[in-house]
Amino acid sequence: MKTIFIKYCLIPVMLLSVGTSTLFAGKNEFAFGSKDYYAIHRAKRDAKRNTNGCLWFSAGFLLDIFGVGAALIDDPIPKESALIGKSPEYIARYTEAYKAESKRIETRYAVGGCLVLGVVYGALVGRSVLQLKSP
Repeated sequence: MKTIFIKYCLIPVMLLSVGTSTLFAGKNEFAFGSKDYYAIHRAKRDAKRNTNGCLWFSAGFLLDIFGVGAALIDDPIPKESALIGKSPEYIARYTEAYKAESKRIETRYAVGGCLVLGVVYGALVGRSVLQLKSP
């Protein structure tokens, strides 16, 4: 009974833990409690708070593909108050994560607005075409 437990339960669990630990070796951003994790977490949280989704949805809806282009070109800048008294490594990591998350959110909302415009436009054109065909 003991050998079955070791053979089928304990050894696979040990191999799985060793295998996954080597996958994440050297990845400081995944280590909870590290400075990198803290900077990335704060940057993503602040980016979600500071990015105006309604503005970018409207840009995608009103400007169509140009609104999406504006979202891709935009270079968001984090607030300086979040960086006061922090180390240069923290500031670099925070700024990089903030820009990436803000750009991701802006692009997502702009593409959503562009898609909604396409659906509305398609519905209006389809309706007018159906009205022209009916006698």
